[in-house]
Amino acid sequence: MTRWFRYVALAEALSFVCLLVATAVKYGLDEPGGVELLGPIHGLLFLAYFVMVAFVREERGWGLGRSLAVLAAAVVPLGGFFVEQRLLQDAPPAAPPPAAPADPTPVELEESRSARSEGAA
Repeated sequence: MTRWFRYVALAEALSFVCLLVATAVKYGLDEPGGVELLGPIHGLLFLAYFVMVAFVREERGWGLGRSLAVLAAAVVPLGGFFVEQRLLQDAPPAAPPPAAPADPTPVELEESRSARSEGAA
């Protein structure tokens, strides 16, 4: 999930910057086409970013503070680049819980019994 979140974080940050440029063009040159195209795209990426934070938070074991910082980065121009570069690459994901030892197979049980009886003799 982290890999996909990285892509979404970068795409959201890039779309935000493009939307800011399109907004400047809209008001500076009276050309609203860029905002009309990029607005919905950025909106979908923004929502995907927020939803994915919840999944990545669990996967990486983030606390509330880090999670809120990652969410806040979405409303700052270029914040997604910061998240991708610093928070996702610096902190390793939370380690999975250790696996329970497997039960011995019937063959392993028999070999264990044989070894014990040979050692006792």
